[in-house]
Amino acid sequence: MTTPVSVVFSEKARRSERLILRRLDAIGEAETGRRVGVDGSTINKWKNERRTNDFTHLQQIVMLLDALGLKVIDADAECYDKKTISAVLTIAQTGMASMSLEAMLSMEAA
Repeated sequence: MTTPVSVVFSEKARRSERLILRRLDAIGEAETGRRVGVDGSTINKWKNERRTNDFTHLQQIVMLLDALGLKVIDADAECYDKKTISAVLTIAQTGMASMSLEAMLSMEAA
């Protein structure tokens, strides 16, 4: 049976799943379960047990996030607005264009 949710497991959803699985490996299922308020075996089931649509609970969660336009990122990551990044790049490019070749080479050597 094909459902709309099972048709596409996007690359963004796959990246989210990989990030979650790496973090689960680092922290451990028991500790993650303690933090969530469930047993470590429940985390293992969410991670591994296939459901009726052939996706794990974890895969369904990341597909839900993807469908809502949300993503999983590392807690230490810093996010910047695309317009801000574009403005900074434009300023940098303008500054670099106005520099002489000698000035750029001296920056590279430093």
